[in-house]
Amino acid sequence: MPDYTYVVYRPIVTRLLSATLARKLTVNAVSFQGNFVWGRRLFEFMASARPSPGVARTVMGLRFASPAGVGPHVDLDGSGLRMWRHLGAGFTVVGPVSSEQRPKGASSTRMMHSLCGILTSVADAAYVDDVIPQLEDGLSRNGPVFVSATGPDVTAVLAKLGSRADAYIVPNADSREILADWATVTDRPVLVRLPVDLSPDEALRLGEHALAAGCAGLVLSGARTHLLPGGIEHGPFLRERAAALTRLLRSHFGKNLAVVAGPGIMTPDDARAALKNGADLLALFEGLIFAGPGLPRRINTAIRASRTPQSVVLPAPPPADVSRGPHRPALAGLGIVAGLLTLVGLAGLLSSLTAPRRWLASELGAANISAAAVEKADGPLAAFIVHNRVNLAGAMVCLGLLWAWLALSPLREGKPWAWWTLLLSGSAATAGLLSAHLATLPQRTDKTAAIVAASILFFVSLILCFRSLPKEQRGIGTLAKPGATAWLWSPAGRGRALLALSGLGLVVGGLLITTVGHSAVLVPQDVKYLGVRAEDLSLVSDQLSAFIAADRLAFGAMLLAAGIAVLPTVWCGLRPGARSLAVAVGAALAAALVPAIGIHPVIGYNDFGHLAPFIAIGLYALAGLALLWRPLSAAARPDRFPDLWVDPDAAPTYRMTPTPRDALMN
Repeated sequence: MPDYTYVVYRPIVTRLLSATLARKLTVNAVSFQGNFVWGRRLFEFMASARPSPGVARTVMGLRFASPAGVGPHVDLDGSGLRMWRHLGAGFTVVGPVSSEQRPKGASSTRMMHSLCGILTSVADAAYVDDVIPQLEDGLSRNGPVFVSATGPDVTAVLAKLGSRADAYIVPNADSREILADWATVTDRPVLVRLPVDLSPDEALRLGEHALAAGCAGLVLSGARTHLLPGGIEHGPFLRERAAALTRLLRSHFGKNLAVVAGPGIMTPDDARAALKNGADLLALFEGLIFAGPGLPRRINTAIRASRTPQSVVLPAPPPADVSRGPHRPALAGLGIVAGLLTLVGLAGLLSSLTAPRRWLASELGAANISAAAVEKADGPLAAFIVHNRVNLAGAMVCLGLLWAWLALSPLREGKPWAWWTLLLSGSAATAGLLSAHLATLPQRTDKTAAIVAASILFFVSLILCFRSLPKEQRGIGTLAKPGATAWLWSPAGRGRALLALSGLGLVVGGLLITTVGHSAVLVPQDVKYLGVRAEDLSLVSDQLSAFIAADRLAFGAMLLAAGIAVLPTVWCGLRPGARSLAVAVGAALAAALVPAIGIHPVIGYNDFGHLAPFIAIGLYALAGLALLWRPLSAAARPDRFPDLWVDPDAAPTYRMTPTPRDALMN
């Protein structure tokens, strides 16, 4: 199951089913798919996660295609062994496995909340006889398989499974003799499970017992809790504790014992840090559950990238001094143009909505069109003209707000991407507005002069601003660099993609509306609403078709320019802590979409197909902003969004049960 389906599947399943049933349903679905050749091939194709040979390693004499594997409590009886390797996992831990069958109708064996999980090591175990068929399946043996043994008779589990598994994980017995007995029952490597809430002295003492008993390694597990009998809690709050324990074990035992980490690993960065701390392998649980099944693949990619020789990175040049030279008056010029555009748009909205007849008389009269003839014409022609101007005015406010934010925030800070965004957006707006008036109403020299004057001020201000940008970063290539990295299927990644889709929708909509304005003037829905064709408009006035086309072309130009402004703003400007950007983009899109959608039912123009593109853009924007709002508050790493809803870096001490386990951190 790839991440792009898991982000939809998991919220639904976990809300409808208990954590126990949700796990069972997921593993059974994976197991069913693994029974068929086409299912395995489809799973492999969709996951696209075959590890690179560069991440393979040998531990305890076993070859692992990847250090990241599926940890215990995911696949209890090995039903999905045929499939886990396709996720990029280098090994699988089956179990816990017990010598006793779990009673039917037993209570829930796991609890999930937010990013935390509480499991039981005994009651959540599979029966040993149910595991044997999967371990003997030849198609399941694509990579080492560990079995996590538990229950009252661990020796019976080890003896019954024998050499069917590649390694075994046993509880941390307080007796060296018991560990030695377990290690001699099988010829496979035996690893001892250590809870991360052990004190340093306890951990080292148990490690010494394991080494003396002939065990091959230590496996870190979650912290103990009393919320379930024999409960073990997992979550990102264990990351620092697990890291401290990993460093302690590696420094004390060196390479004499393998160390398998796992608790608290939710992201590729967590995995790389665990390996750097000395872990040999990573048995994933909470990361797979909450971050998704694509985590092993992302970990493998991150490991490979960290081993790739990097070019020398030169120190970043100092930020531009925004207080010197022509920068401040130039910013004022851009602010004036953005402010005028916003004010003109607001004035157009107010006048056309509050006094439409007076506005019609003024605007139509300036174009030598009789307002009385328009009002007397068959069909809602006057209302349609008002609707056109409301659309245009809202788009002008949208573009003005975007330009104002770009000029007064990122450009003021010396960000070259903001300069290029303003240049591209301003060029589209100027070209669109000039072509709209010169091609339709060339006699309106007053508007043409205003457009030219504002454009001169805008571009002169941009030229002056360019001089104060860092010389090393002035190229248009700055538009290709994201403001912060984000995993595509994280809340921030999905939110950014949805906002980009809304910006792309504005670009496409602007281009289509501009095309209609230069050709047909009216779309089929307009003809149906008005009851007249474009060529019939000349019966009212020779200039009426040109007047409508001018508004339509200007509306298309404003939408196109706004979309061009939104796309780089979302890509280059979004980063943790940049809530002002979300507010500015949200307000700008609302200024364009609310009037454009809302005016239609007011005038009785109720064609859903006509409004559907704008409704879709609005829904994309709302969903994107909702997904981004919490990640934008995660300022722990300004260059990277958290992979999950909760940023462990922002709240590393959060846990479900307030038990005192601070010894390792001292």
